[in-house]
Amino acid sequence: MNKDTIFAVGQVVWLKSGSPALTVTKNDPDGNGVWVTWIEGLAVQTAYFPGGCLTDTRPEFPAA
Repeated sequence: MNKDTIFAVGQVVWLKSGSPALTVTKNDPDGNGVWVTWIEGLAVQTAYFPGGCLTDTRPEFPAA
């Protein structure tokens, strides 16, 4: 289990490459990733991501 990839259920996270705010709904029992939920339009989306792809700090990207 990698403690750097564990987030608390209910915690807001983002993909390091950029994403909308994602809410952690479940940790993978082996500690490698998390299930997250977010709103896209009128639909609730759910996905699994490896914890190493996520950050609890909103990524800042320079203006294009």
